[in-house]
Amino acid sequence: MAIDETDVRILLELLLRDDEDKRPNKIAEALHIKDYDISRRLRALADIGLVDRGNQRKPLLSDKGAETAKKYNDRVSGTARIFMAHGMEKAQAYDNAMKIAVNCDDKLFELFGFLKGCIEIARIKDVVANRRSFSGRLLEKDMAAGEYPLNFTLYRLAKKKKGDDSQPMEMNDNKIFSMANRGFEHPAKLVITRDEAYVLLTVRDMDERSLSTGELMRGRLKRLEYRTGSGFVCAYDDKTDSAYVRLPLAAFRFTNISGSDKRKAVLHGILVLGVECTTGIGHMPHSTCVLDIVM
Repeated sequence: MAIDETDVRILLELLLRDDEDKRPNKIAEALHIKDYDISRRLRALADIGLVDRGNQRKPLLSDKGAETAKKYNDRVSGTARIFMAHGMEKAQAYDNAMKIAVNCDDKLFELFGFLKGCIEIARIKDVVANRRSFSGRLLEKDMAAGEYPLNFTLYRLAKKKKGDDSQPMEMNDNKIFSMANRGFEHPAKLVITRDEAYVLLTVRDMDERSLSTGELMRGRLKRLEYRTGSGFVCAYDDKTDSAYVRLPLAAFRFTNISGSDKRKAVLHGILVLGVECTTGIGHMPHSTCVLDIVM
């Protein structure tokens, strides 16, 4: 037996209400349906193993029913967050999210893996809504396992003046984009597993014109390091590594950029890199740049 939208709403009421509020007449009142209809539907849900009616005054979810209700609750709340982040009113967002959750089967939700990623990122933005900055360790701890596409940009850093250690390194206002941008496939991936969390960059051959001479240079990443509190750590060496660079999420520092509506926040994760590339028979000298990932 397939369950419809009203059945799902009943399951969610049983999942989210306190025990004292799970009486059928209370649920019927909340859902604007008749008492006889709620009784009929509860019997039908019990027949398929989703509801335990041992106490008819206070029906409970079975184990199977609780699992089903949690699945729909995650789908509805996550999808509604996406709609609200794009300006939809809360009531309308949840109503539309309910229709999507009920009418899209499991296989269709699997095909829309990117939607699951959007749902999880929307949830994380709620988690960090009141934080202006935070470490990648927070995401490592709180984000659900999965792979999330990430847009990213590598920015050049201006060199310090010789002998002036007090001058901070700043972005070069003239030509801010690093040549190393062309040395990776776009987008990157954020990979979260039970044991680790990292940003995965895929190395590719690159063509780029020299900023000083205009000469076309062809090359590939030779070595990449990332900066920690105690110095630079090697993350890639073409003598020993494959075509992938793995950067620990915990090494990133995130800034939460938002206006009055925090649902539309943009999370920027920053990590300083040291990069060296081959260019034909020569090589591009070691340069420092900033990796900016965006969620």
